[in-house]
Amino acid sequence: MNTTIKVSELLGKPVITLNNAETLGTAANIVFDNKMQTAKALKCLQSDNENEAEAFYIDIKRIKDLSLDALTISNKSLAKPEGTNNLLRARNPINTFCYNQDGKLLGIVKDVLLESLRVTEISISQTETNNLFILTPATLISHSKENLIFNDTGRPIKIPSQKKPSFPKRKPTSNAPVAKLHTITNPTVAIDTQSKTTYSIEKEADKQLIPLDIHTPTKIPTENTQVYRSPAPIDALASIYAFLIGKTLSRSIKDNNNNIIAKPQSIITQETIELVKTNQKLVQLALYAD
Repeated sequence: MNTTIKVSELLGKPVITLNNAETLGTAANIVFDNKMQTAKALKCLQSDNENEAEAFYIDIKRIKDLSLDALTISNKSLAKPEGTNNLLRARNPINTFCYNQDGKLLGIVKDVLLESLRVTEISISQTETNNLFILTPATLISHSKENLIFNDTGRPIKIPSQKKPSFPKRKPTSNAPVAKLHTITNPTVAIDTQSKTTYSIEKEADKQLIPLDIHTPTKIPTENTQVYRSPAPIDALASIYAFLIGKTLSRSIKDNNNNIIAKPQSIITQETIELVKTNQKLVQLALYAD
């Protein structure tokens, strides 16, 4: 797949199967390897389940061409449910804060350039001037969901690895308390004087101690048990579509009463996403964003 494409241009495209022309959903995010050097998988949202925003993942190598208007795959079996994909390592860094090794704020990631699925450029916008500049993955020191740390010194920096805490081994002590047993007037009963536990002597001659009371766990009946699934948090659902902010709508979006809630050629903002989310039209917003 010798394709050069920006991640921002990839998101929002429909995912379609070749065997039956079914639209499975919309490309919502992209994930990389743990060094953020290679694109690994595409996160998509099901178009028929917008309220719960159920996601599935596609190995990005299975997509025919990333540069065209739709992302096509051979069949639906290539779409793996969330939680079953073992390629997930690093999230899409767009809109993530960037700092240098000393803690200076460099700006916010605006886009990522891919060439043959490898990250070649990370475009960063300076927070004060909005000027764009480019950094390469080779200068990336570390990353998380909130921040990216870059080395802008022009020379290698050695970051000491975190050592696992070590604890001294505890030596067994010879002064550990020993439970004492003594028999009382009833020759078939004994008492542990330390734990106050009563025991029964099965055979007086052998002094074999057996607990009198044995707790048996009660089996919980499952005939009338019901399992409920909690809905996805609203803020988490809106954040999935944050990549659309700044894009332009190509078509209007209407609510269920046919009222226009987002006009064509308007710029998508956080308020637009919240309004469209309230009317359950997030997938249309992703499809119509240019």
